[in-house]
Amino acid sequence: MNTDSRLLRRAALAAADSVVLDNTPWSLARNQIQDETGIRIPSDVLESAVRETWATFKPIEHKAVLQAKRLCALRALQMLAPNDAWLCGAVLNGCAGPETSIRLEVFEDEAKGVLISLLDSGIDVQAIDDELSPVGEPDLSLGFLLKNDISGNFEAIRVEIFPRHFKSRNPRKRRPDFWQVPWEASGRIQAQELVKVLVSH
Repeated sequence: MNTDSRLLRRAALAAADSVVLDNTPWSLARNQIQDETGIRIPSDVLESAVRETWATFKPIEHKAVLQAKRLCALRALQMLAPNDAWLCGAVLNGCAGPETSIRLEVFEDEAKGVLISLLDSGIDVQAIDDELSPVGEPDLSLGFLLKNDISGNFEAIRVEIFPRHFKSRNPRKRRPDFWQVPWEASGRIQAQELVKVLVSH
């Protein structure tokens, strides 16, 4: 590891310590360290550092958090059936904390149809502001709360609806790091596959 790589790793771990141990928002933690060091921390490097920090300092707690959130995400995916829905983001890739929202992607050409199906199911869902997504700009973003049967807390569910042809884009897919198993680095996962890995994990 050369000097630049060592400095980047040190900066990423410092930001990760702030995220995991002090519950600092990701963007604030990264910006603070970048301002202090002048080192730009790429998202994939910070994500890996956060996973490492959880595994080092709070492995049992973090495993429980991920399991509970992933089971809740599975319920949300099942509520979205038969739409083409996928879990993505921090809950999938293993760097989520207790306050992390559950992020889902849906690939359907009729975005309002997804909204109507959720409303017809009795879910108190609302249109929410779009957030920057590496996939592209969603046609519609929806949000609702879902009770986590394990923790008893309510999880914030974010659903981003994209046209079907956006499905070929999977920018979150990466090579697994030391702290991940392959499916956690897959970028997105559907309900039927999530069931399998949760049972075996």
